[in-house]
Amino acid sequence: MVLVLAAIAVLVRAIRARNVTLIVTPAAGLVAILLAAFFGSGFTDKLTDGYSLGMAIAFAVALACYTIGLYALTGRHSGPS
Repeated sequence: MVLVLAAIAVLVRAIRARNVTLIVTPAAGLVAILLAAFFGSGFTDKLTDGYSLGMAIAFAVALACYTIGLYALTGRHSGPS
């Protein structure tokens, strides 16, 4: 629950920043987190390999989305350091 709330907070901050890259990556990350929760609940109910794989892939997608978002955020400042 806290993870979903934190993902929503990141998405709201990205929307307020009005940067398309920073909006798309947290939105996709939030969807991936919700998919991981869905697959996780299915896995605890049925204990099948498909739900476990879906949960792992959704986690990897969420991790990639937030990593790309962080990379894009640090790449925005193109001045001398």
